Amino acid sequence: MSAASKASWIRIVGVFAAVGGVGLVVSWWLMLHALDYQIVSKRAALKRLHVGGRLAPSRAVVDYLTKRAAAFQARSDAAMEFVAPSQSLPGGQADPQLFFQQRVHEVQQTLERLAASHATDVPLQLGLPKDLPPADVVPRFLAQLALIEELARVMLETPGVVSVTSFKVEDPQTISETAATEAEPLVTRLPVRIRLRCSVEAVGRVLDGVARLRPLVDVVSLRIQIPVAAAPAASAGGGNSSSIVQGTAGKGSDATASGAVLVSTKAIDVDLTVSRYLPVSAVEQAAAAEARKKKEPAHGTATARQSSGARRAQRTP
Repeated sequence: MSAASKASWIRIVGVFAAVGGVGLVVSWWLMLHALDYQIVSKRAALKRLHVGGRLAPSRAVVDYLTKRAAAFQARSDAAMEFVAPSQSLPGGQADPQLFFQQRVHEVQQTLERLAASHATDVPLQLGLPKDLPPADVVPRFLAQLALIEELARVMLETPGVVSVTSFKVEDPQTISETAATEAEPLVTRLPVRIRLRCSVEAVGRVLDGVARLRPLVDVVSLRIQIPVAAAPAASAGGGNSSSIVQGTAGKGSDATASGAVLVSTKAIDVDLTVSRYLPVSAVEQAAAAEARKKKEPAHGTATARQSSGARRAQRTP
């Protein structure tokens, strides 16, 4: 090989060596730059995790907080079970609709037996569906039927109760944690309205018996109607008037001024509404969540329109 060819090969090798060296330097610099970026990002993350100068919680603190959260959840579940216990069908009952029909007949038989033992008329059951209800609402009616059965025992066995006219199943009401309409539903209120005739003293006994029922029974409203009779000069036949006045000062004074006087009687008409509670079902929770999702875009659009209107108002001289 000649000296010229050797020199050319040496130059070629030198060029490749220089290019390789430059590539190594560039890759090394890029690696250092990437490491520097990672260090900066990790420092920023650590700053965001700053706990205000306090020590991080130890394992003992974490265990204590975990046990405390579990105890709080247990108390919350116990309170919910006291206020709104979950309903389940008895063993062997596969069809909830047929079981509902069976319970209606059982409660009716209980009312007839209690009325016969106390020599009074059988109370009416109002508000129940004539046809078989859907399976998802059967637990509500079962809870209201059980409440009717318990109330009948309490009221017909209370001294001073003359008769119980009717038990009416009212429409359910959803109760949320807060008063906001978008709040998540918590329980479902199941009202039952009772009409009875009793003495004044028996009202307190009835309310005391209702307060002793378990699970919790809430008194929603109490209305007392006192019969009135016409004055002797205004009633030629001497019969009682059919008008009813409330136990309030204003209406009583109006009736007295028009010639009616309160009748001294031991029996008064009582209109009582009580309710029991059930946890919100999964279907109701899903429906409430879907309703909240539908309201959120509309609320956001309204907010955007208000903000754009405010900007236009600011630009207007």
